[in-house]
Amino acid sequence: MRAPAFEHAAIDRFVRRGEVAESLVAAGRHAAAERVLRETCGALVRRQAWSPAAGMTIMLGRLLLERGRATDALATFADAEELALREADSRRERAARLWQVAALTDAGRLSHGERLCRDELDRVVVYAGQHAWAAALHARLLLWQERSSDLVPLPPPPDDELPGSTRAFVRATGVRVLLALSRYFEAGHAAREAMTAVDPRDPMACVIAHGAHLEVLAATGDLTLLRAAFRQHVELARAAHAPLRLARARIVWHDALWRAGAVAEASGELRRLARLGPAAPVLLQRAITARLSGPRLPTVDTGLESGPRYAPAALIDLAQRGGDPRHVLGSLLGAGAGHLRTGHVSISVVRGDGSFEVVAGPGDLAEVSAQVVDRGCPIRCAASGACDVAVPIRFGAELAGVAAARWPTPDQMPPDGLAILECLAALAAPHVDAVAAVLPLRSPDAREAFGLVGISTAIDVVRRGIVKAARAPFTVLIEGESGVGKELVARAIHAAGPRRAARFLDLNCAALPDDLLDSELFGHARGAFTGALTDRAGLFEQANGGTLFLDEVADLSPRAQAKLLRAIQQQEVRRVGETTARPIDVRLVAAANRDMRAEAAAGRFRTDLLYRLDVLRIRVPPLRDRVDDIPALALHFWTTAAERVGSSAVLGRAVLAALATHPWPGNVRELQNVIAALAVAAPRRGLVTPALLSPEVSARSERPPIRLADARSTAERQCVERALAAAGGSRTAAARELGLSRQGLLKVMARLGVEGL
Repeated sequence: MRAPAFEHAAIDRFVRRGEVAESLVAAGRHAAAERVLRETCGALVRRQAWSPAAGMTIMLGRLLLERGRATDALATFADAEELALREADSRRERAARLWQVAALTDAGRLSHGERLCRDELDRVVVYAGQHAWAAALHARLLLWQERSSDLVPLPPPPDDELPGSTRAFVRATGVRVLLALSRYFEAGHAAREAMTAVDPRDPMACVIAHGAHLEVLAATGDLTLLRAAFRQHVELARAAHAPLRLARARIVWHDALWRAGAVAEASGELRRLARLGPAAPVLLQRAITARLSGPRLPTVDTGLESGPRYAPAALIDLAQRGGDPRHVLGSLLGAGAGHLRTGHVSISVVRGDGSFEVVAGPGDLAEVSAQVVDRGCPIRCAASGACDVAVPIRFGAELAGVAAARWPTPDQMPPDGLAILECLAALAAPHVDAVAAVLPLRSPDAREAFGLVGISTAIDVVRRGIVKAARAPFTVLIEGESGVGKELVARAIHAAGPRRAARFLDLNCAALPDDLLDSELFGHARGAFTGALTDRAGLFEQANGGTLFLDEVADLSPRAQAKLLRAIQQQEVRRVGETTARPIDVRLVAAANRDMRAEAAAGRFRTDLLYRLDVLRIRVPPLRDRVDDIPALALHFWTTAAERVGSSAVLGRAVLAALATHPWPGNVRELQNVIAALAVAAPRRGLVTPALLSPEVSARSERPPIRLADARSTAERQCVERALAAAGGSRTAAARELGLSRQGLLKVMARLGVEGL
């Protein structure tokens, strides 16, 4: 939405106030700078100058983050993302999301930050600088979680796409990655390049680059050079008014002093760090607390030290056995409890929606397990005298679950307790991943807002698609046969997304005649035509800020398609009888009961409109393809229908079995109607038998036999097509994902008849 032309001068004047805020920050007047930025952001929002407002809001969030207010900064960056989306400013929208990753990291929410960062890395590379920044943020998350095996060296960022301090952060993170990989010579060379590349007039960039150089000197153990560099860093940090960055440098200096045996000087530095108290962000607090808790220096900021990593032979034998993964986890837990010398051990599985469930062992370790899910690193808690320890279970790079243990007192934890628990987590990882793959989503959003009843893998795929589509700002195309619940999916996307507080409106395109198209979609002015007695807003205006659902979009006439395409492209509508356009901010969700690509190929649907609608796609499978869901759906509909007719009868197993054999050409809607009719015909109490079902439903349908070779080919084709799609059509990357050579993949594609993308 653009600001009116006569306000451009006022908007420019407010934007220039950002320079005033920067000068206040440079002078150390952070409170005054925050006040100026808040006032400026409010003024720009009132004038609907969304993109400049997003830029100012990002500047405000950076100020809050630099002052240690990570939670406030996170909310501010989320507001900036919303403002950028209103103007379709993709650069600032992505910058706001990346700053959210930085804020989540400082707040100690490492797992959440990693998920968001991975989403950004998976997006199409439009701005190379921002992609390099995202890679550096991801590396920082891995460093905090001590996952050096997942690290790869970072290339230097483009010099013309990022602010100076952000470029310095990318280079400094690259230095820390090289140090974690024990490539000290390359780290020293990269640190010198980082210091040379910064603009000396940018004090914050100088502090960031010099901090990386400080860590290189600490790694080499040269205390004399490190002392001189630390004194220089103190001066730079004070000139930049960056107390938190000075505190991080003091930690590096303290650790170097301690390792050198200068205990008294190290204690003095620690006392300075302790004065920060609650003003420091979560990660910095944890680092300081770990050093205050005892004389031993932790290798990571968790307060835990791992002993030698080994795996008892009994645990290895159990982990290599086949069978039900839940049974394997139970056996591993029983054997692991003996080695850990405690009966209080549990394994939890992390679901796709971020929730978790205990699948083996007692469930009262949920608090410490939840902290691991949030932070992604080992955690130790000492509550009520007991000692709780939990470690992440990773399968590949993903957080798959949590292994946790409790001892009555810290003294009863064996010296190698953490090492055994980490080995138990590593051995349990593939079995935990197997359990997580078949678990339905159980978050409040998935259970209540989605309203999708079922236990099958197919409906779980739809739920996961809703989760991904809800947080993305793009249009969604929902495909599926009539009666499968496409409108329910559309409402779930709206309810789980950031627009849930605004309106959700729907339009049945099949019932929209051409003569009412303009008035229904775009509205009309008073007197525009006979019967137009008052001004009326169209559906696009009514749904402004919310979601508009276009059901059966394939039935739109060619004229309606052209009108709709223009509204989507221009993001504005013009009421019938008016000459001025009105800007809109509407998210479109479309649904069709036919294959839209086939419709476009046949010339019945505009290809350019399909490209606009088919950004994200969710396919809702027919009921015959998810037979496992039929009993759950039947019981769900029966509860509602029986309550409406006042019946207390119960559906028998034979009825559920008969319902599962019907092909259900009308899908879920047909099943709902059959259950409603059954509730009317059923007795007031007792058991409902199949005799009350109609002959069409109770008769077993003759289904063609399923050949194993056909099922295998179908599964192989789906895997190959999914890998090619994920790799963007790259056959080399897809072959690597599938564990094949490129030539082997080509042979498989030829055998299955799969065409390249």
